[in-house]
Amino acid sequence: MTREILICGNDEFICDWPLYDLDTEGEEGDRATEWVDAVVEALESLGHSASCPHDELRTFHGWNGARFIRTAGRGAVGTFDDFSDSEWDAIETAVESATAKIEAELEAD
Repeated sequence: MTREILICGNDEFICDWPLYDLDTEGEEGDRATEWVDAVVEALESLGHSASCPHDELRTFHGWNGARFIRTAGRGAVGTFDDFSDSEWDAIETAVESATAKIEAELEAD
């Protein structure tokens, strides 16, 4: 059984939530892409695959209104599938680490 982890691909949502501490004015698309890439890499290192949806979940309101079973990354990573608590804790830690890495890189610029 393949379980799906979805990553929000909406620039506005990502810059408003996981990267809310940073000034991304005028660079939202680049910063959101960097964050998504870092999160995908972190999740793949755990043996999970993740993707950005290309349907109604692509919009800010579509993502914000989704009724995920679990979320991470201040709501920018979600799933409708079952994961154990320990699996999801590892996923949350990976997302938090990826977010901290991007924040550190952006603050250094």
